[in-house]
Amino acid sequence: HLPTHKQPRHVSNTIYCFPPTSLCLDHRWQTDREISSCDSCSLVVQNNSIHCSRGGLYFSYAHVTFIEKKGQQTRGNVTLYKNARYGRVERLLFMAVDSTGKGGSVSVSKIIKLEEGDSVSLSISNDCLTEPHDTYWGAFRILKPPY
Repeated sequence: HLPTHKQPRHVSNTIYCFPPTSLCLDHRWQTDREISSCDSCSLVVQNNSIHCSRGGLYFSYAHVTFIEKKGQQTRGNVTLYKNARYGRVERLLFMAVDSTGKGGSVSVSKIIKLEEGDSVSLSISNDCLTEPHDTYWGAFRILKPPY
């Protein structure tokens, strides 16, 4: 986790997610907020996904650090999906690969359009080999409609 003095401040159009201790042991993401949702928030975390309650263009990002373990394959993928919902199929938004297999960090970001009711989720392969203190993802609104 970030040191207390560097914790992101609550902003209603921003969400920052991090693992509790180990994604291998507990697959629930925590947020920088004391509560998981609020009336003025455009983004909330539910069921390990970020849900959008107000449409707009959002800057999404992820940073995952893989740990090298002798005798184990540490290559991993980091993938952000726009989740399926009524009338729409799941869509891959971005994917990055740690191709070295020797541990290290993968960082990705993308501007995405989200509408009210959309949600996104992050998938990490080899999540048992991630460094929980240096693994996080999130999003913030950079432009509200109309564009």
